[in-house]
Amino acid sequence: ARLEAEWEQLSMGELFPLLQDAFEKEGRGLKVTFGGTNIESHEVLHTLQGDLAILVGCWFFLLIVLVLCTRRILLTLVGFISVCLPLPLAYIVFSLLAGSTAVSMPMMLAAFLATSAGMDVLFLYNDAWRDSAQHETGDGERLVWTYVQAGRTTLV
Repeated sequence: ARLEAEWEQLSMGELFPLLQDAFEKEGRGLKVTFGGTNIESHEVLHTLQGDLAILVGCWFFLLIVLVLCTRRILLTLVGFISVCLPLPLAYIVFSLLAGSTAVSMPMMLAAFLATSAGMDVLFLYNDAWRDSAQHETGDGERLVWTYVQAGRTTLV
């Protein structure tokens, strides 16, 4: 256990940053490839941390655009949460049913696609609700018109 902890400290603290730096400077005629115990997992973790920063930036941008489009902060937050909340819940259910906590690249792609499709649906229903004011007068009729118009688009 002590040897594993020392290897973890050496590989994460000193070796991996050195190899990563050499890999990023690859264009100077030197091709660096590396692998070994825990090196691949450190590399994947490093990449995912970079991707997480991009994801947070995209979510922030999406929140701003949603607030500008819906003109309602509460509606934006509820819509955003309703799109994003199923992702961790699906992961928990998958982990319990499959007995695995591994996250693969197809799972990450599926999460991206599900979030993108969910955000698209928010914009479609928001636009249909605004358009319904030109076609119907009462809130009930507007709601039916919205569901018919946006529902047809989202089910296709």
